Amino acid sequence: SVSKQENNMASYGASNLNISGESNIGASARRVDRSNSGAVLHRAMAYSVSYFLAWIFIIIGSFFQIASKEVPMPLTYLSSLFNPLQGFFNFGIYIYPKVMKAKSRGGDNMTWFRAFKI
Repeated sequence: SVSKQENNMASYGASNLNISGESNIGASARRVDRSNSGAVLHRAMAYSVSYFLAWIFIIIGSFFQIASKEVPMPLTYLSSLFNPLQGFFNFGIYIYPKVMKAKSRGGDNMTWFRAFKI
């Protein structure tokens, strides 16, 4: 699990490195920094839901074909709609933290479109 790996890495002092690679050994060396774990988990779940949403209708249609039954037309439309949108969903998930960071720096009147342009 992620928590177990973080604890293992903390024992080597790996959690105490900053972006430039310098060590921050000191009182915080005994404390494991899990500030990114929640964000990584939420992002991984978002990518998983995106994948599931894009492919679930095709999978259900495949079960109809295996059972030698006609695939319902609404299912065909849904699969034709959501499968190509997987790239758009992934793009939204990828860009979301950057847009939120730009919006936090830009103030309350910052729109998604303006934050995206930055």
